[in-house]
Amino acid sequence: MAVEWSLLIYSVLVGISVGPFAVMALTGCLDGHRKLCKWGSLVGLASLVLGGIAAFTHLKAPQYVTYIFTNLGSPMGLEMLVTVFTGLVAVLFAAQMWFDFWPQGRRIVAWVGLIGALASVLLIGKMYMLPARPMWNTWLLPLTFLTTSVVSGLLAMLVLVGFAPLEEGEDRSALAARLGTWTLGALVVNAIVAVLYFVTATAQGGATARLFTGDLAFSFWLGLVVLGVVVPLVLTWLGSRPTTQFATARSLAALSFIAVLASGIAVRAMIFGLGTVVHILAG
Repeated sequence: MAVEWSLLIYSVLVGISVGPFAVMALTGCLDGHRKLCKWGSLVGLASLVLGGIAAFTHLKAPQYVTYIFTNLGSPMGLEMLVTVFTGLVAVLFAAQMWFDFWPQGRRIVAWVGLIGALASVLLIGKMYMLPARPMWNTWLLPLTFLTTSVVSGLLAMLVLVGFAPLEEGEDRSALAARLGTWTLGALVVNAIVAVLYFVTATAQGGATARLFTGDLAFSFWLGLVVLGVVVPLVLTWLGSRPTTQFATARSLAALSFIAVLASGIAVRAMIFGLGTVVHILAG
């Protein structure tokens, strides 16, 4: 089965939106780091818009896209509905941050956006749970989409913490340390979930050799293990140490984000690669 690159990029970009909403909803960023939150709202909005454009390019007959809304009970219809809703929430949140619109409701909107972003990622992964493709038909698949998205989203915000303009007298060291801790925890969880998914999926198809020494080995060892686990864990840990200089820490965060972004692409390409096992069909 060929890799659908437009859908792959769509899932990666939508996943990044989890980070901005999570930071706004779960930390004191809205109270103490207004300028950071303004730029964070744009990151969340841009990732959803660009992701939507990527998904739109996949359509062979885009003029019929509205027909999806006539069948909202389908996995694709529900996923599209939730993602569009999350995009509208991102528009509202950006307006709140940049135009001081309904300031008292910012945290509420951030929470709604976080729930929508998490649901979108899970629904994107759930679309591939097809009985005819046993290697996809497991809840570990959408969970893998979710954990990779949380990691990339948190790292995107950690990069923004380092590079977004500072307000006068602003100190982001506590927020950076908190995000660093969250990211390290998310990386560990992601490593467990992703490895468990690929090992169990290939084992049930009798194709474990593909993962460790076959056609999926390069993506597994370099794409998942090295770029998705080892490199970001080491770089994030180094950047989170109290003795690390600010300039060094933000450079490490940027490198870690690039590694995780590449890993997210590789992991999703591997998932599509599992679809090439056609000798195992349901029934």
